Amino acid sequence: MTDLQTTNSGLAAEELPEAKPAEAKSVGAAIAKGALSAAFGKATRFIHGELTAASLDAVTAMHNRFNQQIDDKVAAALPENASDALKAAATNYCIALSRTRTDMPQKQFKEKVAGGEDALNLETRSMMRQLYKLEEDLKKALAERRPRNIRAAVAAASGNTALPMTFEDLYNPPKPATPVSSVVSFFKKAFGLNAAKPVKTTIANTAEAQEMPAAANDDTDRKTAAQKFMWGEDQRIYFKLSDASTSPVLPFVEKYLTEKGYTVSDYAGGYARDQRKNTIKIGKLLKDEPALLQAYQEDPYRLNSGSLMVVLTRSYEDLARASYARGWQSCRADSYTAVRYGVAEIDLGVIAAYLVRGDDPEIHNPLGRINMKPYHRADNKGAKGDTIYMTFNPIGLHHPGFVDAVNNFAEEHLNGEKYGKFKLPAGCESYRELQERTRIPDDAESALKALGADYTKDKNGKLSVHGNLDMSNLGIAKLPDLRDVIVTGGIDVSHNKLLTLEGLPTAPIAHLDASYNLLTCFAGCTPEITGTFSYRDNAYLITTFGAPKAGSYSFGNGQRDSGNYAHAKECVGPLEQPQRFPGFKRKD
Repeated sequence: MTDLQTTNSGLAAEELPEAKPAEAKSVGAAIAKGALSAAFGKATRFIHGELTAASLDAVTAMHNRFNQQIDDKVAAALPENASDALKAAATNYCIALSRTRTDMPQKQFKEKVAGGEDALNLETRSMMRQLYKLEEDLKKALAERRPRNIRAAVAAASGNTALPMTFEDLYNPPKPATPVSSVVSFFKKAFGLNAAKPVKTTIANTAEAQEMPAAANDDTDRKTAAQKFMWGEDQRIYFKLSDASTSPVLPFVEKYLTEKGYTVSDYAGGYARDQRKNTIKIGKLLKDEPALLQAYQEDPYRLNSGSLMVVLTRSYEDLARASYARGWQSCRADSYTAVRYGVAEIDLGVIAAYLVRGDDPEIHNPLGRINMKPYHRADNKGAKGDTIYMTFNPIGLHHPGFVDAVNNFAEEHLNGEKYGKFKLPAGCESYRELQERTRIPDDAESALKALGADYTKDKNGKLSVHGNLDMSNLGIAKLPDLRDVIVTGGIDVSHNKLLTLEGLPTAPIAHLDASYNLLTCFAGCTPEITGTFSYRDNAYLITTFGAPKAGSYSFGNGQRDSGNYAHAKECVGPLEQPQRFPGFKRKD
């Protein structure tokens, strides 16, 4: 894997090349200095998501809705007195449409059904050819798989570091000598109600062949449900996404529409009102601001979070299909690499998190995916068998609330009080990701100690860092709480997984490098920076909301094209110069 380029946040403003004048100001530039920041000042965190318990009844209802949609579509297309064979062929065809992410209007589907069962079955086999190949390759790979020694992962969960385990032992584990900890303990204690045996929607002769999840009827079932997810036959757990994120696009849209005499009445739905209370679509009003229109149209915050679900899975097929026949691209574009990496990662303990709509429990058309991968202790500052789970970059829709929710889940429930350096195990495929990650405490003084910072503490408890503070290349998704800390130099938080800059000092600093993160805006940033604010290669940047006052700005996504890098005296983002921010956004 190639290393990411590094940037120098230590450049003072006068050391930069002569800044070129920014292009003609758009509405984005007009409010980039934070004129509307007060509207968001009340939020404790700008981006916040959490995984909320979903009962087995809710999961069963999800699958019932999915199956009912199939049944309704088929029933509306069948002629009177249709044979069971035609009904089965139409059902299988309809399922194949879903599994292959194929949209088909009801009228066209009815025409297909009118062609008869033989034609339907033939086209079904054609549509499913790719997935059949994947399933065949997966079955073969599992049959030929050599036992892998995953002692570290099992030892961490069992508490017995002397336990020599192979892959086969993982699914028939002996009872640990000490109480189970880490992943298994959490799932048993907190989310037993969420575990359900997933529906296996297969191409079968009848719709009734689809298997429904069994409900947990007593305490024993509830206690074992989560353990089955980690050690047994159940391979998925479902959660509801509770998202309290705030859109960094909304204030720009509000400002622009206000200047034209409109007010936003329903941002998620896409409607505004004029002074006469007439309703008009927001998209139509933004047609003269193409960059703002695109940001609005692609704004993930407009999704109805109430209907979004998160599926945690350790299914071989779910991992093999991580990027295979999906709405996004990756290096796993063929069945060989998809199966190879899927099997290897599950064997090593990888858990995938998919973001799905409430009517897609089988992950046919996921909105996004995040992998949680195990990292094993790489220093002598904790138990030898310690394993933590860290998230990789999102694929598909970059929904910040989803990313934050999965991060919080791993940090709070899987990682606990384990701090220090951890390494990704060999064989756990990594592309443009960090092989080593560091966990630091949230408390300011504990974090400064862990970072080896040169700091002092006065009689009032005020912390002051002398010189620069380096928090780069740690792989952290959230900053420690340094808001009340004085830093006399600059701060480097580059090459991490930060969604926001919340936690940075509120007092002025010399310079800031926030390059190579997952920032969507600059919420939480230190308000005043005397030197350079560098925010290069934040591929998911949406707007400059929360931008600090700085001596100069270094920006652009030049990871694949260094010509996209630029410097300016004003904060520039995708709304002002979209060509500088190609990003990695993928549409559903």
